[in-house]
Amino acid sequence: MTMLCWSLKQDSLSVIERGRLAVSQDCVADCLCSLKHDGIQELVLVSTCQRFEIYVLTQAPDHTLAHFEAWVSERAGVEVAHQYQVYKDDDAAKHLFDVAAGLDSLTLGETEISGQLRRAWESARQAAHCGQELNQLFSRALVAGRQVRHCSGLGRGSQSLESLTIETLSAELDRSVTGLRWLIVGAGQLGQAVLRQLRHRQALQVRLVNRSPRLNSRWPVEPWDQLQDALAWADAIVVCTAASEPVLSLNGWPERQSVCVIADLALPNNVSPALGVLPHVRLHHLDTFHQRLENQQQLQEQSLIIARQQLETCWQVYLSWKRERELSPLLAEIFARVKRETSRNLYLRQQLHPLIQSLKLAGDEHTRSHCHDQLQQLLENFNQADFVSV
Repeated sequence: MTMLCWSLKQDSLSVIERGRLAVSQDCVADCLCSLKHDGIQELVLVSTCQRFEIYVLTQAPDHTLAHFEAWVSERAGVEVAHQYQVYKDDDAAKHLFDVAAGLDSLTLGETEISGQLRRAWESARQAAHCGQELNQLFSRALVAGRQVRHCSGLGRGSQSLESLTIETLSAELDRSVTGLRWLIVGAGQLGQAVLRQLRHRQALQVRLVNRSPRLNSRWPVEPWDQLQDALAWADAIVVCTAASEPVLSLNGWPERQSVCVIADLALPNNVSPALGVLPHVRLHHLDTFHQRLENQQQLQEQSLIIARQQLETCWQVYLSWKRERELSPLLAEIFARVKRETSRNLYLRQQLHPLIQSLKLAGDEHTRSHCHDQLQQLLENFNQADFVSV
């Protein structure tokens, strides 16, 4: 059985292509079913605005990779050959540890990825596509991510997409967050995250408009027929919808005298570019913020060193579990053969223990083979009379 991580390079696709490829939470189960074939035993799909990855346990890795490439190409509407990276076995698991710790993100140490990975894992579990291997991997990777942030302080002070959006719009209008009238269009996860940032920054005038009532929203949601009134009222507009076409365009745009700033955080774009040419509108698309996040990235050298050390410790614990699971049949046979009641075999067990530990922690095939040979030699040096027949 082979573990793979199929990771698409998102920057190789246009905004429109990434929008076609994006998988909403409601569609994850259907996509998992269409991705799975007879050779696949376990499967998790991670789809965010910055990441598209598939983690899989498969008996037919070549067939699986070809299947994923064809599936993604069809969904995105463009060939993705040579635009993705494949991690295999331990490299795939190590990559997930890096992702969970925020070491593979635009913003070093970002915390949002933890929730995104957990939701992807939970979706796979609920759809019965996850087993012991990927359950253990995702569980341990998420724990490692928390420990890395706690021990290293990695990510403290770093900006998220929503905080950068609020600061950019506030600076564009040269006014404080508290002095602006804010309109959030779309009450999904990203819209809720923007609202949390606004509350944290003590914004006083905030409105939220959504197509349908959101019963789980912590903020009052206005109906869609109030959108035009809200657009005329707002100074700063953040669009977080998930529509397949623009929800804001010249058609229905209200007359206004004051300047407003719009941040389109949707994928694909949900604000018509035609609005950006109006004299009183300043429009920023998602790629603008991604570029600014990348430009603002400053490696926290000391924190990064500590983070990598902590991550390596967590990684070795995971490897130890994996090696022990792989070795369990051999170890069971060895200990079943040793007579526990004799002092001679007590000494043998004491000699076996460090060799078995070395075998569990061996990081490469050469070391594992050497430890295995030492075990066999140690056993052969004892008389057959010292073993129970198996």
